Amino acid sequence: MRFLVVLSRRGRLALLACAVVLAGAVSLRWWPEESRREPRQAGERFPLAGRLIALDPGHGGIDGGCSFGPWLEKDLALDIVLRLRPLLHDAGARVFLTRQSDHDLSFQGQGSFRQRRDLSGRVALVRRSGAEVLLSVHLNAAHSPRLSGPITFYQSIDARADGRNDVGWSAQVAASRRLASLVQEELRALYPGCTEWFWPNRFYLLRHSPCPTALVEVGYLSHPKDRLHLLDPAFRQRIAAALATALRRYFAGEESALE
Repeated sequence: MRFLVVLSRRGRLALLACAVVLAGAVSLRWWPEESRREPRQAGERFPLAGRLIALDPGHGGIDGGCSFGPWLEKDLALDIVLRLRPLLHDAGARVFLTRQSDHDLSFQGQGSFRQRRDLSGRVALVRRSGAEVLLSVHLNAAHSPRLSGPITFYQSIDARADGRNDVGWSAQVAASRRLASLVQEELRALYPGCTEWFWPNRFYLLRHSPCPTALVEVGYLSHPKDRLHLLDPAFRQRIAAALATALRRYFAGEESALE
């Protein structure tokens, strides 16, 4: 009788082993299909995950950019970028900064004068980084105090540095325009009544950048109301959040209502 009890326990163990094997076989058939679907679903839910984004705070070092009293464009642009970086990190993006402190990039570039070396140094750093897009952040100024609000520039179809206009450049310009329009749309929401727009331009950075690029002037230091906003850290945080939203929408494949 004791021997029969031992056999029945072994039988139950054998039956359990068979069930485990069968379940494993089913899971092996199911898993590859699910693993193929998951990255696509993750990309839809988290469009910035794994993306490499270059951020370029304008000016730096001896080049302060535009100014009002003690406030310099180079410092405010860097502050906005340093606020933007953790927002992108939190969304899963990888972020490359052309500068993280108060210096220019002339030692990285080539050219007969310092400003050209600075700009070519920025381009060289972005090219080496392998970034998928570049966002260059600036502040604006004008002789007319009536000009206000953000303005965003994108790469021009007839302004490639080497003069070529092939299919690859056309696609890059189209992506640059879409990025700029999304940036402008998000920033205009912070400036009620803004009349500025987004435009193609022949700036050095736009002509030479190896990836879709938007150069944004986030407001006018020369305009009293803009200046009041731009000197407010809380508003600069809102600018950073707007830029993060624009980048998320870009990688999600969205179109701007401004188009």
